[in-house]
This record gives sequence, C-alpha cells and structure tokens, in this order.
Amino acid sequence: MTLNMIIFEAIGAATVLLGGAYFLIKYMENRESIEKEKKKLIANNDKCKELISKYNKSVKDGEPIMTNEDLKKNLFKIIDDPKEAQKALEKINLNYDIEERSKIEHEKWKANRKKIQNKYEDEIFEIFDVYRELEIEEILSRTKFKFKMENDDAIQLLNIWITNALIQNCNWNDKKYEIGYVLERGEKTEMTRSKWLEQNGKTLVPKSKEFENYLKNRSDDLPF
Repeated sequence: MTLNMIIFEAIGAATVLLGGAYFLIKYMENRESIEKEKKKLIANNDKCKELISKYNKSVKDGEPIMTNEDLKKNLFKIIDDPKEAQKALEKINLNYDIEERSKIEHEKWKANRKKIQNKYEDEIFEIFDVYRELEIEEILSRTKFKFKMENDDAIQLLNIWITNALIQNCNWNDKKYEIGYVLERGEKTEMTRSKWLEQNGKTLVPKSKEFENYLKNRSDDLPF
C-alpha cells in the first residue's frame, strides 16, 4: 500500500468519524429539544398536574405511589397522547394570549399615564410649590383657582391625579397628600420635583414633626 493510499484511507476514516460525531451531537440536541418541549406540555396539562400532585402528596405522607423515574415515564406517556398534548398546547396558547393582552393593556395604560403626567406635572409642582404635603382641601382650593374650575370638576381632576400616582396619600399623615412617586422619581429624561425646585430656585420647607417621626421609624431615609 502506497503512502498516498494510507493518507486517503486515514482522511476517509476521519471524515466518517467526524460525520458520525456531528450526527450524534445533532441527535442529542434534537432529543434535548423534544424533551424540553414535552416538559413544557406536561407543565400545562391538567392530567399531568393531577398525577404530580398525587405523587407529591404520597411522598409527603411517606408512602410514595411510585418511584420518581416511574413518575417521569407516566408523565411522558400521558403527554404522548395527541389529545392530551393538544389540550396542553391550547392552554399554552391561551396563557400566551392573556399575557400578550396584559402587556398591551399595561403599555396603553403607561402611555396614557405619561400623557396625563406631561399635561399636568408643572401645575402639580406649582400647586405644591415648596410644601412637602398638603391637606386635600388645600389642594382642591389651589386646583380650582389655577384651572378656574368648579368644585366637582376639580375633584374629578384630583381623582385622575391620584389614580395615576401623580399625587398620593402621605405615609406619615393619612389626612394629607404629597406629590406622587411618578413625579418624585421619574426617568432621567423626565421632569421630577427635585429638578423643578432646582430650576425655579426653590427649597422645600423643613420636615414636619410628623415627617421626622416617620423617618425615625424607617431604616432608609428619603432622598430629599
């Protein structure tokens, strides 16, 4: 046998080995993928969940109805039934639709809140001015004056602000209100109370005794 023949045979053998290794890896990957999908179906199948619940209870009671390995086999057996797999798939799709609708609704709510925030933030800052908290009657009075509103319209507007966390009930006095967390924290590009105060050369009035007592009972202080 010539040297060239030996080299060609070696290359051929190596190619076969590499090819075999490639298909083995692909087989393992596909197997893992299938098993992963089956586990997802099992988690969303009522019959499987019922069996898991019975098994867990039996283990807790100290009298397992089967081994853990047998449990796995039975679960895969259930989900190998096309009808049961379809039931699980329908539940997955339903949950996905619900989650997507929830995300969409939440994004709509955030967008709407952002519009309200942009529309009223300056007026809210002006109403509270340098005060950390105000009684609701005072906020109502200032709102009516600023917007030239009747009492009922002003109350309706305050409810919108409260619903969207633009103003909120004080933690240290439930009879008073403070500027809401949306306007206190905000994102980097948004106007916040601290930015508004700085831009207008204003400083908050000293903390009230109620506020001081509230802070003493907290492990973390407020950033203002």
